[in-house]
Amino acid sequence: MFDAREHLRLRDMHQRCERILAFTARLTRDVFFDTPVCYDAAMWNLMIIGEAANHVPSEITEAHPDIPWRELTGLRNRLAHEYNALDDDTIWIAVSVGVPKLLVQLNGILDDLTTEDADG
Repeated sequence: MFDAREHLRLRDMHQRCERILAFTARLTRDVFFDTPVCYDAAMWNLMIIGEAANHVPSEITEAHPDIPWRELTGLRNRLAHEYNALDDDTIWIAVSVGVPKLLVQLNGILDDLTTEDADG
């Protein structure tokens, strides 16, 4: 069983995925990159996802190897420290493919943890 802080990290990641999807809904790639407020909001939330992922307990990360935990934290570090080196394709794939997939995966983990807490 995990404590509230661990749930909080996962819920925060989930919420940030939802925000990115809300910011980018119905945007084409070109419009996304030409809309600074949407772009900046998505980048900020990707950084938060990566930071939260870095603090998810190893019991959870090891139980869910399908989630790219290291890549999430690596992207966060690149956004924070090497932001000029990121290419648009990497960012667009993260936002348009990675985030929706991560949201589904996090739904599964949070559902499992909620069930464990109810049983527990």
